Amino acid sequence: MISRAGLYSKIAVLEALIKRGRTGEGSGIKTSMFGGMVEWLSPWLLHYAYGELSEQRIGLHHPAIAPYGAYECAKGELILIAVQNQREWRRLCAEVLGKPDLVDDERVADNPARLANRGFLDAEITSVLSKMSRDDARARLTEAKIAFGAVKHDSRCEPAPGAAQDTG
Repeated sequence: MISRAGLYSKIAVLEALIKRGRTGEGSGIKTSMFGGMVEWLSPWLLHYAYGELSEQRIGLHHPAIAPYGAYECAKGELILIAVQNQREWRRLCAEVLGKPDLVDDERVADNPARLANRGFLDAEITSVLSKMSRDDARARLTEAKIAFGAVKHDSRCEPAPGAAQDTG
């Protein structure tokens, strides 16, 4: 929560500086840790309040977009795929999964259908990715211009060179 409040504080300070540069007037800012947390949780909170997620656990999947979540590759490695529109859906099916007919399957033809049939969708994706190394999946997703990220176990995460702490 503190990092979110810091992020929104930084944005507010920048907005205040821009306003001062344009108008010559100063501004006050307020930050709420709770407000920052609620803002970042808004997709899940809204679906809980108005959707069908009251008791449904979806892990790393997005409550309103599918496919958008972690999928298992060969050797149990996970990759997070974020398909956010129909163009990306077509490319995922044809270029990554090698299943161009899946694009028009009524069970997964559009986002509402994919959400309603998430079990079928996940099984179709996993049936392909589970036979593919994460590096191969990464290469196909990159070529298809689909957002993704590797999900690493804590013991496999290596700090980036720029993330080293200055202890001196």
